[in-house]
Amino acid sequence: MLDGFEHGRVTSGASGVYDAVSGSFTSSTTHVHSGLRAGRLNPAAAACNFQYNFAAGNRVVCTSFYIYFETLPAADSSLMRLNGSANQLFYDLSSNKFQIRDSGSAENLDVGPSLVADQWYRVDIELDTSTGTRTCTCRIDGDAGLEASTSFAVAAADITFFLYGCAAA
Repeated sequence: MLDGFEHGRVTSGASGVYDAVSGSFTSSTTHVHSGLRAGRLNPAAAACNFQYNFAAGNRVVCTSFYIYFETLPAADSSLMRLNGSANQLFYDLSSNKFQIRDSGSAENLDVGPSLVADQWYRVDIELDTSTGTRTCTCRIDGDAGLEASTSFAVAAADITFFLYGCAAA
């Protein structure tokens, strides 16, 4: 994701940066990783997210982003999706960690350290759908020891979008 949110635009379409925006997505100057602003997703808002769409033909997508929790979620929470619901990054309440989930393989793998509030985490994710195996790899804070990967046999297919945020409150 090539977006440090310095633009502060929270709309979609011709006047905005994103292809779709839902819920209470705002600009924050209080908690920033670098620069003057960060995007803020209201954790109590249903369907609070933004989405980038990809042109046809993209079968390997890599993204890195920073995430900060003012308070930790009180339930399992979807944080990011690539290509529909097949591959997602979650906050897993029972382990208090990030978790990558692949709906096809039913793999739910914890990744990274136990999470704490008021700390930034860098998330690196790669989804590869270019062969007969869909692979999703996630690394936290650039540490190879904090990495997990899922794989699932499925026909090669285009990756159509990246959605950051939650689909429900």
